[in-house]
Amino acid sequence: MKTFIKIVFVVLNVLAAAAFLLALLATNVSPETSWMIAACGLLFPVLVIVNLVFVLIWFFAKSYWILPSACLMIVAVPTLIHAIQFNFSKDEEKKGLKVMSFNSRLFDYYEAIAKRGVVRDSIFEMLNREQPDIVCFQEFYSRESKKWNVIGPLSNGLRKHVYLNEMGDFYNDTKWGLFTISAYPIVNKKSFYFDPAYPFATYCDININSDTVRVFNVHLHSFRFSEKERVALGEIIENNAIPSTEASKGILKRFEYAYIAKAKQVDTVATLIKSSPYRVIVCGDLNDPPSSYAYHEFTQKLDDSFVESGSGFGKTYAGKLPLLRIDYILHDEKISSSNYKTLSHHLSDHYPITCTMELTK
Repeated sequence: MKTFIKIVFVVLNVLAAAAFLLALLATNVSPETSWMIAACGLLFPVLVIVNLVFVLIWFFAKSYWILPSACLMIVAVPTLIHAIQFNFSKDEEKKGLKVMSFNSRLFDYYEAIAKRGVVRDSIFEMLNREQPDIVCFQEFYSRESKKWNVIGPLSNGLRKHVYLNEMGDFYNDTKWGLFTISAYPIVNKKSFYFDPAYPFATYCDININSDTVRVFNVHLHSFRFSEKERVALGEIIENNAIPSTEASKGILKRFEYAYIAKAKQVDTVATLIKSSPYRVIVCGDLNDPPSSYAYHEFTQKLDDSFVESGSGFGKTYAGKLPLLRIDYILHDEKISSSNYKTLSHHLSDHYPITCTMELTK
């Protein structure tokens, strides 16, 4: 019986280690080369915990089977540094440029969380409390004819400089996409599209006290699961259920298309970052964790504000997948950041994130 149990644990450990290895490869392998390796990167936080459990099991069992997971944990240290932070000291609140990034999920227009207007008004209240100088919204939505004028209230007061990607007039008065608000003048701006209906990045050159900073607002390609596929994924995550063949094919197809599309978007934004004449700030929803090609490419030149002053796994996704940090505020190496926070308000399927920046580094 003991032998059988050991064999089961060995098989499970080998599978966990193999999955962990693929997740580690995701940082350096373009999704165009292998979208399946890229998808494994999404499981990185869970695989860290699973492999750590196996390390402890084999340690107490005094078995050489500790080696596969232990060796991978050592190899994973550079990625772990970006994925998990242990920051026990509290930063003093510093004055500086307060930046926020938030995938607002259309301000809950379709009432996914509460009845019409409740979440929208709560977002307004949250912004008034936090008083950020620059806010980058993804999945922004405003429509005057349905009494859903979000642009007006957001652009009142100090945050009066705004930029919404040039497109998307649906039904004449509807605006959606990527929206940037600034307390400082926007002197130049541009949008980038994967197809005519899908903006994946904008940038705004913002004049801050006689200094110009290029702020990118990014929303890399999402998976766009159908409702049936979302239900199937929920069953897999919560109940370890095996989805139908039809659902499995649909989910895998969504992963394949999204990651191939995302690879091109990542390469475009990475090139723009490297060629910027100004210091750069990148805010946005990358739809990928730190163990991803997108994160690796962007942080070749930029620092991660979460790594600078965050804590824990920094979870930003409020959905069913656990421990996912897929929203980021990245910045030029010549900019310093502090006071990174994930605001645990249930206002979307993402949490807002903020940090304070100093441009005088």
